Amino acid sequence: MTDRRSAREILALVADDFAELPHPVRESTPDGPLAWQGYDASRARAADRTGESESVVCGTATVGGTRAVLIAFEFGFLGGSLGQRTGDRLESAYTYAREHRLPVVPLIATGGSRMQEGMIALTQLQRVARQSALTREAGLAQIAVLRDPTTGGGWATLGAGADVILALPRAQVGFAGSRVRPPDADPTAYTAEAQVAAGAADAIVEPGKLRETLGSWLRLLTTPWEGQAPVPAALGRSGLPTARREDPALAADADGPAPTTHRARSAPHAKGTPPPPGPEAATPTPDATDPPASTHEAAQHTPTARENAPTPGADDPPPTERKAAPHTSTDLPTTGQKGPSPTLGPADLPVPAHETVPHTPAAREDTPPALGATNPPVAGRKAVQHASTNLPTTGRESPSPTLNPADLPVPAHETAQHTLAAREDTPTPGAGDPPPTERKAAPHTSAGLPTTGQEGPSPALDATGPPAPAHETVPDTSAGPPATGWEAVQRARDPQRPRAERYLDSYFTHRLAISGDRCGGVDAGMLCGFGERAGRAVAFAAQAGTATRPAGYRTAARLIRLADRLGVPVLTLVDTPGAANDAEAEREGAGAAIADLFGAVASARVPVTTLLIGEGGSGGALALAAPGNTWATPDSYFSVIAPELATAILKRAPAETERTADQLRVRPEDLAELGVIRTRPV
Repeated sequence: MTDRRSAREILALVADDFAELPHPVRESTPDGPLAWQGYDASRARAADRTGESESVVCGTATVGGTRAVLIAFEFGFLGGSLGQRTGDRLESAYTYAREHRLPVVPLIATGGSRMQEGMIALTQLQRVARQSALTREAGLAQIAVLRDPTTGGGWATLGAGADVILALPRAQVGFAGSRVRPPDADPTAYTAEAQVAAGAADAIVEPGKLRETLGSWLRLLTTPWEGQAPVPAALGRSGLPTARREDPALAADADGPAPTTHRARSAPHAKGTPPPPGPEAATPTPDATDPPASTHEAAQHTPTARENAPTPGADDPPPTERKAAPHTSTDLPTTGQKGPSPTLGPADLPVPAHETVPHTPAAREDTPPALGATNPPVAGRKAVQHASTNLPTTGRESPSPTLNPADLPVPAHETAQHTLAAREDTPTPGAGDPPPTERKAAPHTSAGLPTTGQEGPSPALDATGPPAPAHETVPDTSAGPPATGWEAVQRARDPQRPRAERYLDSYFTHRLAISGDRCGGVDAGMLCGFGERAGRAVAFAAQAGTATRPAGYRTAARLIRLADRLGVPVLTLVDTPGAANDAEAEREGAGAAIADLFGAVASARVPVTTLLIGEGGSGGALALAAPGNTWATPDSYFSVIAPELATAILKRAPAETERTADQLRVRPEDLAELGVIRTRPV
């Protein structure tokens, strides 16, 4: 049992200010609807003891800068029980929240329905459930805080029915109260910690952190990113070949004017309108502090997710002067750094012949810089010879860092089209950059990623990418695209490859997790929650490289449906060898859970963006992928089944696994040609 704060004390703990809402006045018969002898006297004593006239206090408050309707239970008033007048106040508070478009935060401490009002009290749960449902349908967030105790109908409506459920440490939480449990019941099963472990609540929050955490949740659930979530930059290998200089699409741009001194980002264009030809195609989109756009840019600009991208921080060094790099796209920004930006998927891959769509603004204009695990050689070194492929170079004495549609045969009707290029405008490393082999790890503040001294994702790194882990020195190598399907599989399975945690830490300023499927299960291999990027919220569901369990699929489906109701775009990261296939997974309903996630993604009204960051193992991976909006990193593969299993099914010898992987066409390049992953915006 924890210390039980009064309603006013818990309000003071979490709110910056509080204004109580007026409540309906109900005239009741003596001793209530059941004429329960002594009921009026009990209510009078409770009022004298607590200073409250009912078991709830409802009002509006500011929590961490966000306005909300707060409902605080007073446990000292007849055990915080729900009676008819309690229902009146709750209904009034929820109605006010919908009328004023405010989220609702119940701060619960109740033993359940009030005995002295019998079935009249019990039916208040139906009133509360309806108000919660109406608020949910209105697209407003509900965040419950479980205090001690939260039991009975209060837990089964206001608590367990909330979108996000936070709990104070050691609070008693359960449908069965302490006096109605079996005598041999394990008391630890009725705790906040047990509910989190069972997937019925999201997190334990210490009282001293409650205002901050609640404020962060309110901000995340009420300030969605506008438009599609930007595609994260790849954090894996670099060294994919760039577009050739002799490409006619680049000729006019090769010697164009240098960009202004702010970070170069491609200017967005109106939907269906190709960007201006020539040097203007490489013109960066101004940040908030940049000079006004030119006339032709202003005329074509339409609001996109780009407008909410992080702006350069005051401590950021100005980019060095440089010539505009050759462009075949305005889809992606340069990074404002010396070094390649190795995002794969959109345009680092060949364009399928059937894909001839006009250029439109893409959310990837906000893609953060790449943080390669393998560094390109510094300027002045000879190009590394790729034994596996004949990859074109850029005419520089360093390996070509990006792959572009121009590196491959382009259909005749496409030669004049403006196509995507994720990294073609990235400058080569400077001559003064330290060799990668000599770099030691630098201190980090978040999951091995450097910071920039500003709020938001890291917008610029040095020519050699992120520092190496403390125990290793980055090798002087430059890996091109996988030469074979088996090589793609090996890359995706490399234990040194960045996993979901690193991607999420790089992508978001900060993030908060939801946990559990609300059906008794938790899967640590499925990371779900909401994160802040440039002051706006994006929901995420990310596989962490393990076989995904049914609880993981149900949690992801829960996340996507919540984001959909609140209008928050979703980012999914695919990385799993496949769905868990053990007997326990079958008993937990693996098939139904996967079907539920397929349905959640298919029915989402908000944009869902997917990045394949590692293994894409069969339907267990595909369930999390957005149809028509899936991208890939160089260190990934997607397959109908693992090559080893395909070899077994085809009754081939194990030695045939590599050949089978090639036949399955699992490489990112293959997936692009097959039209499985995106190569350009639509």
